[in-house]
Amino acid sequence: MNGNDYISIALGQFTRPNLPAGVELDEDLAAPRFFEAYGRLLRRRVLVSGARRTTWTPAQGGGLLEAIHPLDVDLEPRHHKDIAEYLQLLGGSDHDLLLDWLSHVTYTNSRALPALLLRGEAGGGKTLLPKGLAKLWGTQPADYNKVTGTAFQSEMRESPLLLADEGIKEKGDWAASFFRQLVTNGTHKASIKHQDEVSISCFFRVVVTANNDDDDPIPLGRSLGEQGIRAVQQRVLHIEVDEKPGRYLTNKVGAERINSVWLDGNAIAEHVLWLRDNHQASYDPTSRLAVNPRTTPWHNAFAHNQGDKPLTAEVLRKMLQDGRMDSGSRKVTVMNDPQDRQVWVSADAFIETTKILGTRLKNPRDALRKASVKKLTEPTRTYLFSSDGTFKLEGKTTRLYRVPWDVLTVNEVMHDDELEELQTVWRRRKA
Repeated sequence: MNGNDYISIALGQFTRPNLPAGVELDEDLAAPRFFEAYGRLLRRRVLVSGARRTTWTPAQGGGLLEAIHPLDVDLEPRHHKDIAEYLQLLGGSDHDLLLDWLSHVTYTNSRALPALLLRGEAGGGKTLLPKGLAKLWGTQPADYNKVTGTAFQSEMRESPLLLADEGIKEKGDWAASFFRQLVTNGTHKASIKHQDEVSISCFFRVVVTANNDDDDPIPLGRSLGEQGIRAVQQRVLHIEVDEKPGRYLTNKVGAERINSVWLDGNAIAEHVLWLRDNHQASYDPTSRLAVNPRTTPWHNAFAHNQGDKPLTAEVLRKMLQDGRMDSGSRKVTVMNDPQDRQVWVSADAFIETTKILGTRLKNPRDALRKASVKKLTEPTRTYLFSSDGTFKLEGKTTRLYRVPWDVLTVNEVMHDDELEELQTVWRRRKA
């Protein structure tokens, strides 16, 4: 067979059957002449999420807009009381934001949504929700970790819903950048095996599930700047899942109904379509995200776990527990203030302590500055130790940094009761 034979086969199999109704094609017109007369050069190919059919566009020299992720046309919006109760238990205090998120989830070609982080008790029904959502498109959730861990991203073509079950595995700054772009950008490049690189027009839906013992379900590197940390925080809707939804599924619904009705019967998908049509979700078309997450303890922990803050907390813990570090002057240069929930520390003492401990902080002074509320220059009290371990008060103007307790407690380097106990020890020394 030569090239013309292959063209003739393509004409017979693909072109003739798909011509618009009423168009007559001369059977005697040779395939090469037909494509020369009527064909167009395909310069680009865009996969469009949610499109109903594939179309040709003459823009930018000609391109094919290929439909992907179409909603299942056989699904009808329908309210399910038991699913509504499950969602209320799953969302907890953030139930309203969860319903907002679900009501926007089908608009994959027009509205960006934050990633949904479901973190909590094992067996709480966290993975059940994304499995049911994928039925909207007649698929299973795509594996987020396969998309980031391989050279080819064919999963992105199969489903707009990406599930990172038990957290995101990829780490580093590249993972942070990929996560931010995937959540908020509407255009992506993807490599599909045996095909040229294609452009995908889609606002992907990312769901991350994690158990309570998973401290880092979104491990996005340790060198994010303040803007990078804030960008990740704004892109995550965190919902803490307790034991209530799991107990409800076990005692009220049962495995048989979950599998036969909620999943195989598409009940979750039907209920989400009902939410799309009936739930009064707040929506600001000028906002980058259709749903704006609230700040939760997880967001605070994520911010404090980035960069040098964990190491800074370790140095402060050591300074508080020791009361002082030998430095020639023998002055206590860290003070615990439980009333205002903060620690006061001088930069010189902090820098010296990092050297004694061998802590790997590139710039200790800058790390202390970033962890502090603000720098103070005011008369304070400095404790001066004598050789027998007692001390007396000495008035002096000292430059100090105020570091909030959250820097210590949010990383569980220390707990509130430990800080209170330290304060008691200091009072005894002062007496």
